[in-house]
Parts: sequence; structure tokens; C-alpha cells
Amino acid sequence: MTELAPGSRPTASAGCHGDGPAAWPSDGQPVVALVGSPNVGKSSLFNTLTGARRTVGNWAGTSVEVGSGGWRVGDRQVTLIDLPGAYSLDPISPDEALTRELLVAPPDGGSSGPGRPDLVVVLVSAADLARTLYLACQVREQPLRVVIAMSMVDVATRRGIALDPEALAAELGVPVVPVDARRGSAHGLVEAVATALAGPVPPPMTAPGPGSGIGSGSGRGSAPGDPRAVQLGDDDALATADRRFARVARAVEAGTRHSGHARVTWSDRVDRVATSPVVGPMLFLAVMWAVFQLTTRVAAPVQGLLDGLVSGPVSTGLRWLFAAVGLGGGWVEGLVVDGVVAGVGMLLTFVPLMAIMFTLLAVLEDSGYLARAAVVTDRLMRAVGLPGRAFLPLVVGFGCNVPAESATRVLPDARQRLLTVLLVPFTSCSARLTVYVLVASTFFGAHAGDVVFGMYVLSIVLVVLAGLLLRATLLRAV
Repeated sequence: MTELAPGSRPTASAGCHGDGPAAWPSDGQPVVALVGSPNVGKSSLFNTLTGARRTVGNWAGTSVEVGSGGWRVGDRQVTLIDLPGAYSLDPISPDEALTRELLVAPPDGGSSGPGRPDLVVVLVSAADLARTLYLACQVREQPLRVVIAMSMVDVATRRGIALDPEALAAELGVPVVPVDARRGSAHGLVEAVATALAGPVPPPMTAPGPGSGIGSGSGRGSAPGDPRAVQLGDDDALATADRRFARVARAVEAGTRHSGHARVTWSDRVDRVATSPVVGPMLFLAVMWAVFQLTTRVAAPVQGLLDGLVSGPVSTGLRWLFAAVGLGGGWVEGLVVDGVVAGVGMLLTFVPLMAIMFTLLAVLEDSGYLARAAVVTDRLMRAVGLPGRAFLPLVVGFGCNVPAESATRVLPDARQRLLTVLLVPFTSCSARLTVYVLVASTFFGAHAGDVVFGMYVLSIVLVVLAGLLLRATLLRAV
């Protein structure tokens, strides 16, 4: 990537999708990149710092969304770039590849790439430092200004973890600042960023071990094309990762201590049951059954009231009105009453059903149960050659297949994305739910909820069978 003169920024052509190109600004404002692992509160912190003044675009040449917004740091305005979540700078997905491209300096000092930010804020979870500090250590190995922000401090406290930001900062060689994005508390981060921007770029942390550039895969002492080069490269990469994890362990030991008074939270108790290998799947089926039962049984009386209203007072009143103006019994009355009103009335009777269904799914999502359901279904997903995170696009498919197809980009491997794209149409989207309920209510009466639930179970079975078939034929691993 290009090293630029102070105040200058390269431009980039428009991306292939999104609201526009996402490129470093050319107005001389400092650029601060916000990076972190998924689920550490990065989006909440971004919204807090920018006041939700967010624009989204695809980075030039990619279909990966990058958010940007203005952030007031002291007496200067900076541009905050919200980079995609990444567990490390060794990419396994397009999102992580973009994050690496924008942060990692080329080993040869070449001029490719859109330039790098003036400062990087790495957000880590105080409740899980051992996992989230790995990315921070990799960023510290680059010639960048770095500030580490710690989220979820309250969670760490409840778990009996006492934090020492100063000791952690001394171990990593950069400022470490606790933040609380949910309550808008980030004053310490603003001061740390302002101070870091005013100073020089600190020397990067020495990469652990020989030949240990990030993602190093170069085998030393072997000719190009020699299989031994691949083996040596893999060994180097694994050894580097081991030494980096050891560095993370030392930092965690220096910056935290356990008080021994951690209390078991309700979330922990729920996890033990909801993600149990035995009870978890049964609970998942029970929850889905309850959702469909509530949807059909609660909606049925409301549907009857709406149907009676449309076919009764509304239709009768319109027929009286047409008769009063001399159009009774004609084609105009038939078109309006028997066509428009009856058709719209039929659609209105399904509004309660859809509202109840999506309300229940929203409750499950906001309660955190869908995330636990992803853990339960991980083994099933892996049986068809997919990771547990493939559960998300498939669940979205039960709402609508179109966004579900787009959601497959969260998967790291192209083959996994293709397989999920082919499986999503087997999920029963909400458009089919209307047909299911209509058929079940007409032919099965009081057992309509059980029949609809069975249809959804059948769609899950079809997803599994189709996945196994595709994995064994068209998409079998080479």
C-alpha cells in the first residue's frame, strides 16, 4: 500500500454495489480506523462516536460494506472508518481480507492499495481478552498508531475479573482505554486518540519468531514449487501463531486478575440448557412448535373478525351505496365489492398472522435465543459441509429468501457460500407461510398449527438431504 505525504489521500473508483465508493477522504482530515472481532460492540461504539452519522458504501473493487462517519476529537474533525469485523489479519473471508489489505504494510514497501489510516482503534472485549487480543497484537506489529479500547468491562466485573489497563498498556506498548458504548462513555478514548494523533508513529511490536510476517507462508531453504516449501511455510505460520498466543497470554496475565468471586449469571444458566447437546435440539423444536401454534391459534379469532367485517358491514354498506346511486347489481358493483373489497379483505385477514409471526421471531432474536440456536445447529450444519454460522442465512431464509442469499457472504469459503445459496430456496419463506396456513386451515382445522409446523420441519429435512446430496456430487471436496 502506498505511503502518502501528510494530508494527502488517494481516491478510489466506485464500488460495484452500495451507496457509493468507500475511499479515504481527500480533504486532509485524519482517518481513524475502527477494527475488532465480531460481537465486541464495534457497531455500538461507532454509533456512539459518530452520533450515528453513518454512511455505508462498498470498498472499490469489492462487495464488502464499510461504514464511515465524522468524529470530533478535541479541536479537530476526523473521519472514522468502521472496518469489517475480523478475528485476525490472516483472512478466511472477503471481509477479513479487506481489513488486512487496509492495515498490513506490504513486505516490499510497494505502492499498491488505497493507503492506510492515521490511527487504528482496536476494540477488544474485557470479558474475553485472551481471544480478542490476538488481533490487537497483529495490528501492533504494523507501523501504525494504535489505541486499544476495552468494551464489556461490566461483564468482566460480574465474572470476577479485575482489570489493570495501565499494566496491559505497558505490556502492549500502546494506550489501553475502557469504554462503555451503550452508555455513551468514551471520553478517555477521545483523549487517547487526540494524544496519539499529535505524536509520531510508535515503533511496531517485533513479530514473534523468524519469518513471521502476518500470514507467513514462505518456506525458507527450498526452491520455488518444492513441496517442502509449503510444509516449511505452514510450520513457520503455526510457530508464529503459537508465539503470538504466548504473547497474548502474558498480556492477559499482566493486565487482569481473577478475584475468585465470579457469580453465575442467568445467561450462563440459560446457556447450559439451551446449548446442551441433548436438551438443546429438543428445546429448539419445542420453541419453533410454540411459535407456529401461537401464530395460528391467536391469529384465528382476529382473522375471523376481519373477515366478518369485510364480508358483512363493509360489503353491505357498499351495495346499499351503489343501489342508492342507481348502479346496484351492475358490473361496477361486482368489480368493487366482489373484486377489490373481497380481494383486499382476504389479504387483510393474513395481517394478524404475519404480525404475530414476526413479533415472535423478533422476541427470539432480541432475547439472544437465535444465537444459541446457531450453536445447537452447528453439528447439523457441519454434517452437510457448512460451518455453524451458515445457520444465519438459512434462518433469514425462513423470513425471505432474497436477503438470505445476500447473507451468505458472511461465510469464509466460496464453496460454502455456493452450497448455502443452493440450499436457501429449500427454506420456507414468509410468502409460503400464507399458503401453508391457508391450506392447513382449510383442510385440517384445529390441527392447522401442527401441520404448518410439520411443513417447516419438512423444509429443514429437505435442506439437510439436499446438502448431503450436493456435498456428495456437484460440490464434493476435492
